[in-house]
Amino acid sequence: MEPPDLQPSLDPPPPHLLHPASKLLQAPLPSQASTPPPVGSQGEDISNSNSKMFIQAHIILSVQVFLWGLANPGDAFTVFYGERNPWWITVRCPGSPGHGSRFVENTAAEKLRQVINFFLDFREKEKHRLNTSECFTLGDVTTVNLTMVGGGVAYNVIPAEMDVSFDLRIPPTVNLQEFEKQIKRWCKDAGDDVTYEFAQKHMNQNVTSTAENDPWWSAFSSACKSLNMTLDKEIFPAATDSRFIRAVGIPAIGFSPMNRTPILLHDHNEYLNERVFLNGISVYERLIPALTTVPALPDEA
Repeated sequence: MEPPDLQPSLDPPPPHLLHPASKLLQAPLPSQASTPPPVGSQGEDISNSNSKMFIQAHIILSVQVFLWGLANPGDAFTVFYGERNPWWITVRCPGSPGHGSRFVENTAAEKLRQVINFFLDFREKEKHRLNTSECFTLGDVTTVNLTMVGGGVAYNVIPAEMDVSFDLRIPPTVNLQEFEKQIKRWCKDAGDDVTYEFAQKHMNQNVTSTAENDPWWSAFSSACKSLNMTLDKEIFPAATDSRFIRAVGIPAIGFSPMNRTPILLHDHNEYLNERVFLNGISVYERLIPALTTVPALPDEA
């Protein structure tokens, strides 16, 4: 007996099985409107430069762009109008090598300890700011995390160099030039010849307008209000492709209609409740027509 054909059918499903939202994909768009394309990607991996190349090729023009957001454990929906700049930095500490049985002066480890103390002391200050403020969210402070340490070849050999790497996320309210000067001071104070280099260093601090007279935000927020949705406006704590989009002056909003859902990003048990998922489709049914009918601005015509 021939085995059953398990290949999925390529025929479209019958009309009675289609969700009403599918009609939005078939409806013609107004010619005078600026159309928000559905763009989304993880965006943190520095080797994944697809969106950056796409934008630099000038394929996207003056439009509003949606990117992914985060869940909200409460009843409100979180909207991200900006994000923190990721800095991935490695500090290299050279020192005097020697035998592990001796008190060698000016070792790499001594300098490394000073560097780690400077960064982690700053981390504690920012953590305290977050925990003692009623209005701050994670995106409003700078996070610092030690992620890698390197150096050494054997138990009894004092290494000639050690290095330590940090993941920093810096909000758009911070003066980035002054912040780097602070890092330079830390390296200088740690000892002679301590240097640093960046694996990733983003400097753009553009944010998307949430003013009521902004046509895009007005259309977005009005559609949400019509559904009795409460919006929490925040700075995104991590990194998405929106940093490339905002860098060229295109407004971008990070939004995922996932309230009453714990934030389990990339966790082993990440999930989305069925009702929340279906409600999100209804939200997009209201949002997409509202945004696609925003009249073109004078400089977009």
